[in-house]
Amino acid sequence: MIEIEIPRFLEVKLDEVNLISNSGGIYLFFGQSGDILYIGKAQKLKTRIKAHLGGLSNTNSYYNEFYLIKYFLVNSPLERDIYETFLINKLQPIYNKSKIYYEAQVLGEGNFEKEKVNVENPKPECAYLFENFKGSRESFKKLTEKYPEEYWQYQVYAVKCLCCDD
Repeated sequence: MIEIEIPRFLEVKLDEVNLISNSGGIYLFFGQSGDILYIGKAQKLKTRIKAHLGGLSNTNSYYNEFYLIKYFLVNSPLERDIYETFLINKLQPIYNKSKIYYEAQVLGEGNFEKEKVNVENPKPECAYLFENFKGSRESFKKLTEKYPEEYWQYQVYAVKCLCCDD
């Protein structure tokens, strides 16, 4: 697992959003129970957070669940992207749908033949498949739907987040 040093978070309540700088940064929305609901990045942090809180963004179906905001400033677009991807995979917020990566192994018995599986067009005829899969949650779901258990005589799925040792 890679480790990334995360800057110290600043914390504000929803009614304190005007205290947030309009610089670039990373933000986390928490629910009242303390669950992380959504993680995002923005070039203009205050503007983006206000859009979320006003129901004017991709979070419009659940923005009313937001209770607390934590954030940190980072000006580099590259660093923002890295921090966002890392935090989404490390903290696994409830509503993030993209930038989620899993690693899976499908193991069979016998001589393992490595075969590249195209998730859009898989080949189920290989009974002894060894596949290392890296992709989104949706892609992994497609793979497991296309390859039900009966395709392998001896099958083990090992699925883990790429950012975690669990």
